[in-house]
Amino acid sequence: MTSLFGIRNAKNLVMLFVYTILLAPFLGFTNAEVNHNSVALPIDHLVAHVSQIKAENLTESIIPSVHHHNDHHNHAYNISARADPTLYAQRIVNGRQLYCTMQDSLTLTTLKNGGVSQEALINNPANLYTEGYRTYVLPEGEDAGPVFGEHLDEVLNDLGSGVWEEDEDMPVLVREGHTAGGFSQIDTSDPQLWHDSSHLVEPTQAEWENLINCDPGIIVADKNRSPGSLGFNKNAPDATRIWSWSDAAFLYYKRVCGADAVKNLEWVIRAGIVNEDTNIMVKMALRASGLSQIPTWGNKITLHPTDDPFFAILGSKNGAGVGFLLNTHKDATLGLGVKMVASITAWSYDESDDADLDISDPDKDDYPGDDLCLLFQIVPVAQPNTALPSQ
Repeated sequence: MTSLFGIRNAKNLVMLFVYTILLAPFLGFTNAEVNHNSVALPIDHLVAHVSQIKAENLTESIIPSVHHHNDHHNHAYNISARADPTLYAQRIVNGRQLYCTMQDSLTLTTLKNGGVSQEALINNPANLYTEGYRTYVLPEGEDAGPVFGEHLDEVLNDLGSGVWEEDEDMPVLVREGHTAGGFSQIDTSDPQLWHDSSHLVEPTQAEWENLINCDPGIIVADKNRSPGSLGFNKNAPDATRIWSWSDAAFLYYKRVCGADAVKNLEWVIRAGIVNEDTNIMVKMALRASGLSQIPTWGNKITLHPTDDPFFAILGSKNGAGVGFLLNTHKDATLGLGVKMVASITAWSYDESDDADLDISDPDKDDYPGDDLCLLFQIVPVAQPNTALPSQ
């Protein structure tokens, strides 16, 4: 079968790594759904100082430096974080706060934030260029496809129809970097890049690689490194203003699909997750749901907001990135509108060895593989909250 991404397809591939596909409307898929709350943590078990955090302060101050990083690296083992019930409780609180704010109107979100808008500063995709991001031109012989290769072909096929039709366009793989190195399409040998003709932006080596699909609306986070994850100071005078995955993913989605189509976002996939915090939270959440292995796609598990495991994953570093994407792009004209996460599906695309999927030993929780995936179902909020709850 020809790969979804056309790596073996006879069609011409553009070196800007822009491939498009229009999947037909979503066809429902079967999964093991979890609707119980048997493992919900009593509120008095939650960490005191965490539970006192105000729900309106749920953005970067709660979950800083959200990013997705798919490079193999030397793992700094954090034994104290393994199966830590305090950390798990904190992530549940974070997830509940994110979920609460998803259901608030833009006006109420601003009101809860002391009158200061939480909307992203940049909504124009053209600012990707003025902020220093450039499309990669890969060295000869380097794979032009996504890091996850063909492992998501079945998943994406299950999310739509007509994927393999010859007259269909193919998905858009956006790969751009904020770099002064040799990968840039333009000459960036100068250590700084001009932007907006007003001040300099220092290259950070940050990179965004996401698969974009417009119908149905899908964002697949493949390989992403934020400036913050690379040690850069967000408040520095020469810092790029496109700082987080949620900022970049929205702008690429809008650039590829258009301002009107962004309202149709239905799915976000975090693919090949290696973030240790997310790995730990997912494994703890799956054990709390009665599993001893990370399931593969055919046996995937879907969690709902009736369960603490759902909120623990939503409150993890990668889950919070999706929450932040929704909570900072609520504007009905410039953004996504008011949307929420309706479910989270977890699975691994590693089908080679059951031992690699085993999560029965909490001491191994902080060793991430590169095959853990999360699917976030995005739905419009029918009646957003417009007023503060009565005291």
